[in-house]
Amino acid sequence: MNKGKYFILGFLILFLLTIFLCQETLSEVQYPTQTISLVVGYQPGGPTDIIARVLAQEAKKYLGQEIQVVNKPGGGATVGVGAVVNSKPDGYTLGCSPTPPFILIPHLQDLPYDALRDTTPILSFGTFRIAAGVKTDSPFKAFKDYVEYAKANPSKVSYGHTGPGTRPDIVVQMIAHHEGIKLNYVPFHGDSPVLTALLGGHVMAAGMNSGTLIPHVKAGDLRFLVILEDDRLEEFPNVPSIKDLGYDYALPLILLIYGPRGLPESISAKIGEAFGKATRSANFIRVAKEHELHTKRNMLHKELIEYLIKEKARTGEILRKIGLGKK
Repeated sequence: MNKGKYFILGFLILFLLTIFLCQETLSEVQYPTQTISLVVGYQPGGPTDIIARVLAQEAKKYLGQEIQVVNKPGGGATVGVGAVVNSKPDGYTLGCSPTPPFILIPHLQDLPYDALRDTTPILSFGTFRIAAGVKTDSPFKAFKDYVEYAKANPSKVSYGHTGPGTRPDIVVQMIAHHEGIKLNYVPFHGDSPVLTALLGGHVMAAGMNSGTLIPHVKAGDLRFLVILEDDRLEEFPNVPSIKDLGYDYALPLILLIYGPRGLPESISAKIGEAFGKATRSANFIRVAKEHELHTKRNMLHKELIEYLIKEKARTGEILRKIGLGKK
C-alpha cells in the first residue's frame, strides 16, 4: 500500500515538474509577449539615452513588442546595472550601458554586485570617444596651459565630469596624478548637466562625450582642449589626443546590451539578433553618426564576455600603477 502511495506521489511530482518545464520552454519559444524595459543608467537627453531610444525603436520591429526606455541615473551607470541585476531573467528587463560598470568602477569602489558575474552580456554595438572642452573665451588655449595653471594654483582649477568613476573623471584623474596637480572635481549625472555647467561658466573645463561637445564647438561657444583617447577625431585633426601629449591612460569604451544573469540562451539569441539588425538600420546609423558613436562589428555573447574580462584586468593594472584603485 505504501509503495503504491509513493508511486502515485512520485508520478504527480514528475507530472507537475514536466508541466512546469514545458511552460518555461513554451515561454522561451513565444518570447516576447509583452513590453520590454530597457534600462539606461543616465538622465534623459544624453547620447547614451538618445542612442538607446533609437535602438529600441528599431529593435521592436524585429521583436514585435514595445521596448520602453527606463532611466535610472546615478553612480556612473552602476544604478542602472543594479536594476537589471536584480530583475527576473525572463528577457523583459534589459540594459544598455557603457563598459565602466563592468571593467572600471569595480576597481574603484565596492558594488553590491559583480557586473560580469551577475549579468548576461548580449552584444556590443559601438564606441564612444570622450574629450575635454572649455568656453571659447577661456584663457586655456591648449591642455598644457590648463595643467600649468593648475600647478600654480592647487585645487583652484575646476573640472566638471559626468560622474564619479566615469571615463571623463578617471582619465583626467590619472593625468592629474601623473602631473602632480590637484583639481577641484565637480561631478554631474551625465553629459547634459555637465554641458550646461560648462556653457554657464560654472566650471573652468569639463570632460564628456565628444559628440556632446561638437555642436557647441561648431557654433563657436566651446573649444576642444584635448581628446581623452589614443586617437584624434577625424573631424578635428588639429586637436591633440592624450597619447599625442604623452599620456598612456586611454580607457576604451563600448556600448552594450545585456540582461540579468541566468537569461536563457534562446532568449538571449533572439535579443542579440533583433538588436544586431537594429544597428544596421539607416535610422540608427544616422543617429550614431550625429552623436559620434563609432559603430563597428558587433561582438556577441562569448566574444563580448572575453573582451570585458580582458579589459577589466588591463584597467585594474593601470589604476594600481598610479594608486587609484581600491585600498
